[in-house]
Amino acid sequence: MVLATASGAIAEMRSWVRADGRRIEAEYVGSSGDRVLLVLRGGIKLSMSLADLSAVDQSHIRTLMAGGTVEGRGTGDEGKTTDIPPGAPRPTNLYPRPTPSTPDLPPSASSAAGSRLPASGAPSNSAFNPLPSFRTPSPSRPTAAPEVAQGKGKPSKLWGTNGEEWTPASRLPDFSFAGYRSGGKPVPDIPVATDAAKHGAKGDGSTDDTEAIQAAIDATPQGAVLLPAGRYVITRELTLRTGGVVLRGEGPGRTVLVCPKSLAEVHGAEMVDKVKSKWAFSGGFVTMRGSSRGSRAADVAEPAKRGDTAIVLSDASAFRPGDHIRLTMNNAASLGRYIHGDRFDAGEATFKEKKNFMDWVARVVAVEGARAPLARPLRLYLRPEWKPEAWTWQPGAEDMGIEDLTFEFPGVPKRPHLLEVGYNAIQMSGVVNGWVRNVEFLDCDNGIIAGGCRFCLVENVRFDNPRRKDPSGHHAMWATSAAQDCLFTRFRIETKFVHDLTVEGIATGNVFSDGTAEQLTCDHHCNAPYENLFTDLDAGDPSRLYVCGGRGDRGPHSGIHTTFWNIRGKGTFAKPPDWPRINLVAVGDGGGSAKGGSDAWIEPLRDVWPPDLHQAQQARRLASGPR
Repeated sequence: MVLATASGAIAEMRSWVRADGRRIEAEYVGSSGDRVLLVLRGGIKLSMSLADLSAVDQSHIRTLMAGGTVEGRGTGDEGKTTDIPPGAPRPTNLYPRPTPSTPDLPPSASSAAGSRLPASGAPSNSAFNPLPSFRTPSPSRPTAAPEVAQGKGKPSKLWGTNGEEWTPASRLPDFSFAGYRSGGKPVPDIPVATDAAKHGAKGDGSTDDTEAIQAAIDATPQGAVLLPAGRYVITRELTLRTGGVVLRGEGPGRTVLVCPKSLAEVHGAEMVDKVKSKWAFSGGFVTMRGSSRGSRAADVAEPAKRGDTAIVLSDASAFRPGDHIRLTMNNAASLGRYIHGDRFDAGEATFKEKKNFMDWVARVVAVEGARAPLARPLRLYLRPEWKPEAWTWQPGAEDMGIEDLTFEFPGVPKRPHLLEVGYNAIQMSGVVNGWVRNVEFLDCDNGIIAGGCRFCLVENVRFDNPRRKDPSGHHAMWATSAAQDCLFTRFRIETKFVHDLTVEGIATGNVFSDGTAEQLTCDHHCNAPYENLFTDLDAGDPSRLYVCGGRGDRGPHSGIHTTFWNIRGKGTFAKPPDWPRINLVAVGDGGGSAKGGSDAWIEPLRDVWPPDLHQAQQARRLASGPR
């Protein structure tokens, strides 16, 4: 069709506002009559009514239309055009890459980006690299077709240009549901309800503000608890328990939580297995505690295959369209072996520690007698011998968040591995649809521990060690205890941890994307994590990329279908591990200096399209309309 564009060559990536207030990050291609053609990241096109946009954007497009008439793009195979009916949900929250910006600083603060803390003494509010603001989107990557046409990216045979080579049952998992509300909605900007200063918080760098801040949190049934710019001394844990409550500062470097004590000093040293400190792997000075409700509703009455999008229940009466369903399977030895590609057994300790080798949530699309179509494909086979059960599931507290601040620890020398004393920042426990964004971590043992969380987002976070030597900490970001579909994106690890990125304990569907590190480790910590994604990462020195921890009696480091996609670095890449059905696409010099296991998929692409697999999968799914 003939499309009107300005000057015949408009390619404007911007945030478009719908008439209902929702936003779409997309590139304007052109218009015809009352239809507008936009292109999302990944080359997926949206054809929508001009009337579905806000009055401001309608006027903007009419201005563009006045520039001339050309033959529109989009007649090739670069993406499917999707007509979305009026009123249907539009793709949102596609995580446009932010523009780095320096936050406003007090007049006395230094603005020298990249400076580090002095060896001793209290740091100034701006003594470290500012984070890019998550509220400042900028143009994202170009769409698929121009990249491929210019020879800047080659599609993987697992995906293709826009997913045309992919099927849900393929060895490439569906990672599109990772992140806050599976990417279907943007993280809300929760209005401020409480100012912690009005509850006595001083922020003067010397007063213990723990009780005052906790009082402000407890006095807030919903809304953001504001910590104005300042240095707040915290000597015990702060806890968020209520949905819709957010702890918010005025920006990293401006609002600083100063944690002078370790958790071992607060609670006393406590050893596990007689050789490990409890605080080496648990606890945080700010904790978000979520909860979920549900009860056993039915058995899965018929076997189902991986990739299927419907199940048959013994009784589906407990479910309605739009409900979530929790599917579990037991810890049978054959299931443990299946999760490890029928090549390895699960670890002896995994059988003792994990009652269910599958614990997974999906949304019910419809109820057709005993049959329940799902909004997403199954990750595993459901077989009678593994006792698949269906549970009702309802999050108890959603929309909890921590944002716009810095955690600062004293920088005393790190204790030996597994003897860390608990200079830990954030513990997320059972949180659903929560977030941590625009947060900085200085000299921590553990940055973010996400245990049993689902559909959470961590974005725009930075880790540094102004005072500590490398390795300065234990874990930077850690998804454990059946964590499902959490997204960790736009991170900078400007120090070295024993383990930078970690998945453990039946963790599945989690995504680590668009990050950089000095010497990246993608730690698979045993206890059967499977189908997790590492994409669009700069590993720095890649020699430790696959270095993993975890006790030997907890079995292999990883289960099936771990996927590494577009991993870059300087230097020799480590030899890839022999993990079952691992996918290595555009990893360094083609997957490492040697081949993986017999069932590994290795594509030695110098550049791959799409550069971020998660973004491409999510954009494709959301553009296909609600399900």
